[in-house]
Amino acid sequence: DNPISTHEHSGTDSLGNRKSFQWTDRLILSDDGQPIGYQGIGLDISERKQHEEELIALATTDVLTGLLNRRQCLLLSKKALLSCQQQNQPLSLLIIDIDLFKNINDRLGHLAGDHVLQTFATLCRNTFKDGTIIGRFGGEEFLIACPETDAKAALEIAERLREAISKNYFAIVNGKEITLTVSIGISLMR
Repeated sequence: DNPISTHEHSGTDSLGNRKSFQWTDRLILSDDGQPIGYQGIGLDISERKQHEEELIALATTDVLTGLLNRRQCLLLSKKALLSCQQQNQPLSLLIIDIDLFKNINDRLGHLAGDHVLQTFATLCRNTFKDGTIIGRFGGEEFLIACPETDAKAALEIAERLREAISKNYFAIVNGKEITLTVSIGISLMR
């Protein structure tokens, strides 16, 4: 008749640190069933929550670029597609491949290649609006899902990205700037 309840609560302490607590509590009842007090125990689970968030990030994020990993990108893209279908809205997919990327790794080394991928990921994050799903699909391949974006708007987005890429260099190795070109495929889904 007097169940114990458990719940979690998060907040910020006086120093601005995020804290999480797990509370276990119940009413204390008199012999005739009237509430006479309250008993609760709080446990600081901040460290556990931080570890859980780190594990989620590791499971969903590409470690090198900080973008979504392939699995998470596909999962979120499928959810976005379903949502767009329910709202009778289009969804555009852009598949991007960095041209001749293997040559960068072969000629300049994998550290230069990694730097190029990281810079490209930052450029993508800065080019696309919130709500756009951006992920690393493979080695130098990227998937970008644009909900509520028709073919014309997707083409404009792809052109804006292509232009941004052409105006940037992605690494300096031995005093040489690395520039890129990309191939972009667009698919409209309804």
